[in-house]
Amino acid sequence: MVSKAEKGVYPLFQDEYEGIIHGAVSRHGGVSPIPFRSNNIGFGVGDSDSNVIENRENIKNRFNLRHLVTADQVHGDAVHCLAESVEEDR
Repeated sequence: MVSKAEKGVYPLFQDEYEGIIHGAVSRHGGVSPIPFRSNNIGFGVGDSDSNVIENRENIKNRFNLRHLVTADQVHGDAVHCLAESVEEDR
């Protein structure tokens, strides 16, 4: 399901796999100040944990998610699979 961006969140599809939603976010629509440019969702880059948590909560609310699973962006050929139910954010 492709839809219009809403406050920096771009849902790409909700496939036939029950409960699986894939999306991308832009830097817009969050609370983090410069130099993080608003919608930082990464811990450990110098932004305050409270900003990162609020940005992540906003994304979860927009997608109507209980948990948010993210990965670090790298240039490589490794594939990570989630093989169990998620009971907390990762």
